[in-house]
Amino acid sequence: RLHIRPLEKYNSTYNTDASVTFPYHAEVDIEKPDPSLTMAMVVLHGAQRDADNYFCMMHALHKRVSYRPAEEVLIITPDFNYEKDEGVQPGDAFWNTSRPWGDWRAGAHSAAQSGFGQTVSSYEVLDAFVKQLSRKEIFPNMQLISFVGHSAGGQTIQRYALTTLLPPAIRAGLDVRYVVANPSSYAYLDESRPFYTCGECDCNSKECDCDAGCTPMDQIRAAKVPFQAPAKGFSKDDAQGFVCGNRNYNKWPYGLQGRWGYTAARPINESIALYAARDVTYLVGQNDTCNDGLADCDGECWQRDNLDEPCMRNHMDIRCPAMLEGPWRKMRGLQYQRHLANFYGEAVHHIDVVHGAGHNATAMFESATALGCIFRTPGWPSCSFRPGPGVGRAAAGPFPYPHTVNVIALEAE
Repeated sequence: RLHIRPLEKYNSTYNTDASVTFPYHAEVDIEKPDPSLTMAMVVLHGAQRDADNYFCMMHALHKRVSYRPAEEVLIITPDFNYEKDEGVQPGDAFWNTSRPWGDWRAGAHSAAQSGFGQTVSSYEVLDAFVKQLSRKEIFPNMQLISFVGHSAGGQTIQRYALTTLLPPAIRAGLDVRYVVANPSSYAYLDESRPFYTCGECDCNSKECDCDAGCTPMDQIRAAKVPFQAPAKGFSKDDAQGFVCGNRNYNKWPYGLQGRWGYTAARPINESIALYAARDVTYLVGQNDTCNDGLADCDGECWQRDNLDEPCMRNHMDIRCPAMLEGPWRKMRGLQYQRHLANFYGEAVHHIDVVHGAGHNATAMFESATALGCIFRTPGWPSCSFRPGPGVGRAAAGPFPYPHTVNVIALEAE
């Protein structure tokens, strides 16, 4: 278990006395020195909170590949538990099941009754792992920390990379990377969304059911749907030609409005500038195109011929704010990359399609595409990181938001 303690060097926002603990799976105790390690892979579990399964999968996988010597790679799978989950001990931080206020995916604080009454944001927990792994006296040869997440874990990592209070450069010679795979949704940086429709969609607090095929289908499949910002009055009763209407569609974690706690601790313009400077890769499965809330099943859907649950979406979020990002995960990811390019005025980060993969973490991460992104070895042709606007120059920008920020100064904090 990791003991959550404040470190003034990084302007920590949490206030614990190190009695709050957080469970994780690893081969070693990361609070003990180990000079043999050069890379740490921090793997986030999905909505089922099966950190043990993710640990076994990634541990077996990294033993089979030769990107780095296996003895130099540390696999860590944090365990974001609910109170009811097996193995929760007194003092552990755990989360409740409410959304978004108790949702670990969105950076929410742990439940008030956990951690001996001391709460901590899920993103502060991830900060704590970075801080511990970057300690020179503990891991003097650590060169790379790769955050890797699939599905709900991918949602967590994308939003954490956007709002973390840590600078992109933690210490000289140590890189931090974020690999986001097949999340249900992303945090958009402005009010625009893909403009498409799927007939009449009946939406409630849990899901949307649509009665017709989605259009324009050619643009949807190519992830080239035009973006448009809803006008005033956008609501369930006035969808304005979008797939659905929701007046809260741009609130956190789908957009930047209404952030709270940790996610609101840094001015958003600084977070946006630093996000472009971070090493982020998005991976989408070629066949992760299933949505059983639509009238038609996409021809590439990996569950199209599932007799028991045809077109099963594997817990994909199909509430209206998520549907406004696209009808299925593959399109949502590809459209988000276009959104970033539109927003920053040039391409940032990197995206890859994993061919032959649906919504399956093993199929995604065992692919050469994903392995190249996670380990990013010299000369690897895939996953070339594009530094964002202003990186390596004196200032960031210009960006389409009110203020610019000096990225170099922020990295030196």
